[in-house]
Amino acid sequence: MEPTESDLRRLFAHAPIGIYRSTIDGRFLYANDALAAMLGYANAAELLALRMQADLYVDPRQRGPLVERYLSAGRVDGVDVRWKTKSGEAIDVRVFGISVTDDEGLGFDGYAIDITAQRRAEEALRASRVEANRKDTVLDLLLSELPALIWVIDAELVITSASGRGVWELEANSRYGYRETGHSNPALAINASANSSGSLRAFVPGQLDGKHVGATSLFGDKAVEHHKAALAGAVVPFEIVHGDAIYAATLAPHRDDHGDIVGAIGTAVDVTSMRQLERKMEHAQRAESLGLLAGGVAHDFNNLLVAMLGNADLALRELPAEVAGRGAVANIQIAALRAADLTSQLLAFAGGGSGQRTSVEVTAVVEELAALLRGAMPPSIEISVRTEAGALPVLADASQLRQVVLNLVTNARDAMVDARTPGTIAITVRSVALSDAAHADDVISPIIGQYTCIEVADNGPGMSPAVKQRIFEPFFTTKSQGHGLGLAAMLGIVRDHGGGIRVRSAPGKGSQLAVFWPVAMPPTSAQTSRAATILIVDDDPMVADVLASMLHELGHRAVVINDGTAAIAYVANAANEFACIIVDLTMPGMSGRQVIDQARALRPKLPIIVCSGYDRDHGAPLEAYGYLRKPFRMAQLEAVLAPIVARLGLDAAE
Repeated sequence: MEPTESDLRRLFAHAPIGIYRSTIDGRFLYANDALAAMLGYANAAELLALRMQADLYVDPRQRGPLVERYLSAGRVDGVDVRWKTKSGEAIDVRVFGISVTDDEGLGFDGYAIDITAQRRAEEALRASRVEANRKDTVLDLLLSELPALIWVIDAELVITSASGRGVWELEANSRYGYRETGHSNPALAINASANSSGSLRAFVPGQLDGKHVGATSLFGDKAVEHHKAALAGAVVPFEIVHGDAIYAATLAPHRDDHGDIVGAIGTAVDVTSMRQLERKMEHAQRAESLGLLAGGVAHDFNNLLVAMLGNADLALRELPAEVAGRGAVANIQIAALRAADLTSQLLAFAGGGSGQRTSVEVTAVVEELAALLRGAMPPSIEISVRTEAGALPVLADASQLRQVVLNLVTNARDAMVDARTPGTIAITVRSVALSDAAHADDVISPIIGQYTCIEVADNGPGMSPAVKQRIFEPFFTTKSQGHGLGLAAMLGIVRDHGGGIRVRSAPGKGSQLAVFWPVAMPPTSAQTSRAATILIVDDDPMVADVLASMLHELGHRAVVINDGTAAIAYVANAANEFACIIVDLTMPGMSGRQVIDQARALRPKLPIIVCSGYDRDHGAPLEAYGYLRKPFRMAQLEAVLAPIVARLGLDAAE
């Protein structure tokens, strides 16, 4: 059935799109209400007064090509143009139409669809895609530079993607060993052995996509086992280790939208530095524990040695030379002195013991030792000594200073002998004013101040970073023979003296170990001691009694108190007169440090002598006039007391 004219008019009037007829010169002949509404007019009659090119097009030049298409093709199929509404707002319109001829002549029947919303949606989608691509690019760059490895596998254990700098580092380390060749950039790592002609083949990051996890050594020896466990639903933590590189890795199941496991996702983070720090902390804690043990044993043993040496000294003073048994007492004294040397080494290792410190000329000590050691050197090794003018004396125990220099030289000699390397051990003594508190090569960083530096350098095989890191560990040694305690004891001695140690070494470049010693203050003139009353504060009755006997032998009087609290009560009593206090640092209840602090508060000018197996500043600096390190000889006691009682101006009749 053919539609009637009324049917067609009804379709025209109620169509949801704009329908119109226009002349070739751009006048509307008629239009429907949908077009009027699209353009913001009240009704179609208002459109008849418009000139399309001037009043409808945002850019009037757009109509010309559209008319040419009508004339040449007879129709237009979806041309996008920009029209404007009655209010001037621009809208996007898609135009369809055909050429017609009526009473007005040639014209066009057109159909217009408003696509403004669609165009805006397309532009928003395009912008979001651009932003997404930008973010993907940034994410790819970030992932490629992360010190980590991120990878995905499918259910067949095939790698579908891998990213992160860890891909470069681990694959290069496992295939080419670039860490050992010294290359910091994995892209430059090489495999010289792969080409016997000597040419170098550059490393390119591996193409992991499509590889089976078992076909690469990147994930370690148990790669297949770990990945199968993840495919079975487990979260698998493990470590990837190649050479020096350590990565902490985790595998987890990869599930689809339905929760089914379709693969696994792995992440690995570079924890090399953290593991190295953990090892350093473990070594430090082990050394600290050994030091505490050594210090405790040495402290208790020193108290016994005080009694042994003190009684031996007293006995030898009283026994005539011709009396039988005097030789046995002398042998006891010699054995006790050897035991004292042993406890001194233990305390040096613990960082808590120091001998009697005096001003020591370092140049003389070094030249003396060099002369002695030259005779013990193999013919292939020479010792040279260079001392700069103005090298200042240091405050040190001379025997411990000799021990440090001896350890430095003998370690250099042993390293060269084991490596069968001829060469020179160069010893340099110079004054140094340090203005920086720390250096990258410091083992112990000296504080800012004036030091005399003793440097021992050799042109031997040098040390790898791993060996350099461990040379001061107790019992660690690379020698064919040795117990590994020499440098550990040296570390304790230097730390005890408030000095510093700096080590520079590399494979094939020899080693340089520098020790910084605090310079000595100008010495005071010796003074003669006189008789005095001395307060002894020591919790060990045997030590206190021997000390009292030694004081009596030297012509002094002794007051012995075995408890810190009672000693402070005695000091607080103004009626009690005495020249000085000799106090032990380590006591139960009130410690020697507390006794010193409270005695100083009660009598600010009272001379105090610290008597301990530890150094006088063990734990924190102490203000004291003198120091006696257990075990001590009667001559050492007399020397410490002499300037104190002389300074007080006491007369012999006191």
